[in-house]
Amino acid sequence: MTCWIWLAVLGAASLMASPEPGSLEEAEKNIVDRYSSIQSLAATMTNEESQEAQGKQVSVIITRQIEWTRKGKGFLYRAQTQTKTTQTDARGRSTREFSSTTVSDGERVVQLTEQDGSVSAIQRKADVTVTPDLRAMFEQLRKDSTLKRFPDVKVGMDDCYAIQVVPKEKKGLDILQTMIYFRKDIGLDVRTVVYGKENREIFTSTTTNVRLNPSLTPDRFVVILPDGVELIDQSNP
Repeated sequence: MTCWIWLAVLGAASLMASPEPGSLEEAEKNIVDRYSSIQSLAATMTNEESQEAQGKQVSVIITRQIEWTRKGKGFLYRAQTQTKTTQTDARGRSTREFSSTTVSDGERVVQLTEQDGSVSAIQRKADVTVTPDLRAMFEQLRKDSTLKRFPDVKVGMDDCYAIQVVPKEKKGLDILQTMIYFRKDIGLDVRTVVYGKENREIFTSTTTNVRLNPSLTPDRFVVILPDGVELIDQSNP
């Protein structure tokens, strides 16, 4: 979900030359401008999600090692992901785990997934959920949600902007609101919290171990398919 969330707003107002201090527009402009100064980044993202219904509880923990670097106006992106799903019900507890590698060249995304001894590979068009393009991500948020700036806060040792995201329509989701916290110095989303029914936390995403502008070679952004694995192309649905 990450980062579905990913969690992460630029409209016409944010194009103003001098947005009002303390306004949402000021925060948006600073976030995008400061994030745009980063040339490459490596970090650890940890997503935790829990749902409970009809006597069954499901929790998902996703740990993702991300790397990206700018290439012209686009990005090269790589994520090594470990997913652990635990289900608890009247019969007891069961756990499943799988790993995946996701690589994007800015136009296409290839995802290689290994689960229960089986390996699959899928290619699709790149979108804002797998690129570090904050401007595009924020524009998408504005289409679907209402945004509001909250008082600045600290996340760990970092001073952060706090932005509330409220869906304009439910669309079948039990999401009341999302709070996204961006580091003020570099514009990075370091914590996202999604609230569901009764304003209960149902999803969190935390970014740690941040390395700014590491040296990343082009071969980090290439997926080599194992022998016998066929690439399924879903880039032209």
